[in-house]
Amino acid sequence: MFLKTARRVKGYIEAEARGFTPERFINLAIRNGIKLWDVKRQTSHVIFKAYASDFFILHGFARKTGMKLKITKKYGCPFFLNRYKKRYAFICGGAIFALMLLFMSSFIWLIEVDGNVSISDSRILYVLSEHGLKIGAFRYPLNTDELENCLKDEIDGISWLRIKIDGTRASVTVAEQTESGAEDMSEKPYTACDIISDKQAVITDIIANTGSPAVKPGDVVNEGDLLISGDVTYLSDGEEVPFGRVYASGTVKGRVKRSFAYTMPYTVNMKRYTQKKRTYYNIKIFNSNFNTNFLKNDVSFEKYDIIREIKQLGLGDKFVLPVIIEKVSLREYLSERLDISPEEAKKLAAAGINRQIIEQYPTEYDIISKNVTFTQDKSGITARADITAIESLGRESFTAPINTEGGNTLNGAGENTDTQ
Repeated sequence: MFLKTARRVKGYIEAEARGFTPERFINLAIRNGIKLWDVKRQTSHVIFKAYASDFFILHGFARKTGMKLKITKKYGCPFFLNRYKKRYAFICGGAIFALMLLFMSSFIWLIEVDGNVSISDSRILYVLSEHGLKIGAFRYPLNTDELENCLKDEIDGISWLRIKIDGTRASVTVAEQTESGAEDMSEKPYTACDIISDKQAVITDIIANTGSPAVKPGDVVNEGDLLISGDVTYLSDGEEVPFGRVYASGTVKGRVKRSFAYTMPYTVNMKRYTQKKRTYYNIKIFNSNFNTNFLKNDVSFEKYDIIREIKQLGLGDKFVLPVIIEKVSLREYLSERLDISPEEAKKLAAAGINRQIIEQYPTEYDIISKNVTFTQDKSGITARADITAIESLGRESFTAPINTEGGNTLNGAGENTDTQ
């Protein structure tokens, strides 16, 4: 890649040499340090590429060996510049465009805020604009350290903040403060609590940071069962003596089953797109909007989909410009009722249940098994999926838990044994 770019910058030619001694011509050029590449021997001539600066030397070798040399193609910057050297308007236009691009790249044209949940983007952007960081701001005098300090001082709830200016793009990454155990105890009316289960599960892992574990891996728990007790004891002469209650905390994970269902009827409404389509553009330059929709709301389509494509102009990801182009396409379709076969209905039901699982299932959980079954009746096919995953369990309880003896063991030692 680098060699190809260097050749284009220096300029090279493709030429053909005709005669009876092509081997002597090639050997003579190589012995004198002339670089040739892509050499191809044809029936009556030889084709090669060489630097443009070596052409006159090669012409002398051709005369010495009785060959006729002819240039067939030219590549690179020297030939491009030579072609346009008398087109002053083109050269001036290119120079003005380069200067404008350089000038425009000295300003901030895009500000991105990430990581905030309770603090709104508008609040962060307002404070930043008060201290100079806004759309259209000259980026060189901006001090990110000062901006970070101002943002932390004026907005409560920020524990960590980073402002990065990269080209014409400014990115603001925020980490909000979370309530620690000590903060919870001081702010809430309770100074102690238990952790109880918020769903039915089989315990796979439990770590108690504060408090005492009430279950162990392999236990089955129902909603409301005690997981981590706030009651703490200590050993005295081989006996457990109550120490008091604490604010229980920890990590509890377990196997949880979830079920999903999706029905695909044999008669479905399908979209059939026609060839009719309307397209217009919305152009935003700085804060001014230019709408090219001359159709306005007078669209003859009875049913249509609206497809929007938004693009911000710029040179790569770092240097964006204050020009946003939105392409709006109106695509007409007709609704048709179609009868599908049981095989097609089964495929669509399988796709539908998978889509439902992806949309509804929490992404942070680790799925360990999935079982999909199909049932058929006169109207259609129903797909049912049973999902087993490792999920986080537990919620705080400031009252007495439903079951104070924890979960039921799977080995049959506990009461009301479940075999989930």
